[in-house]
Amino acid sequence: MSAKTKIPLTIAGFDPSSGAGLTADLATFQHFGLKGVAVCTAVTYQNNNYFKDVDWISAEKIIAQIEVLSQEFDFEFIKIGLIENGDSLLKVIAFLLDKNPAIKIIWDPILRASSGFDFHEEKGVQNLEKILEKIWLITPNKKEAKNLFGEINEESLLKISKKFKTNILVKSFKEDESYISDLIINQKSIQTIDCQKINSSIHGSGCKLSAAILAHLFSGKGLVESCELAQFYLKNLLLNAKN
Repeated sequence: MSAKTKIPLTIAGFDPSSGAGLTADLATFQHFGLKGVAVCTAVTYQNNNYFKDVDWISAEKIIAQIEVLSQEFDFEFIKIGLIENGDSLLKVIAFLLDKNPAIKIIWDPILRASSGFDFHEEKGVQNLEKILEKIWLITPNKKEAKNLFGEINEESLLKISKKFKTNILVKSFKEDESYISDLIINQKSIQTIDCQKINSSIHGSGCKLSAAILAHLFSGKGLVESCELAQFYLKNLLLNAKN
């Protein structure tokens, strides 16, 4: 029997405008020369400016999709984006780690659409501590980090990283008129990535950033370098959108 092909996997929602979600992730992988595969967690009804509704796909059906893909492919890095709730997320993560305990899972916790639609009515995410114990990297923006962890600062984020043995990237942790700073916490230390602030926005920027991080990790780069290169990629996307 021939060896399975190693390939990046995104587990995310379907955005018919392709600004975010699994189609945006696959396009990002392709930009970096990688073929990826995708599992659908939700069907959204939206365009680039308006979000109407979402139909969720159950954890069991998400797992069934992964099971079929696993017959052909091996996964080392997996990104998980939009998903119904913490219970579904935990079931999916448990299944992935049961098949391969060495899998590194990147969770981009999408709590709210850029157009203002709230995916989760309750504050925080159920089973959060169990989820953090099992993932390799979480990539919230500052508002999402506060929603998940409460009031945050560098000391509190380092304690969370050490306690749950997971890495944390907080997007736009600090910003002023000229610069934004992302914060990377890797259980032992804290590093800052500074970038010129661009007064422009694109639909699904967080999805694209986390997919770019996965692409660089898949290609053998380390955590900090992958985050730096992903931020540079997003900067260019924002500049193109502005122009």
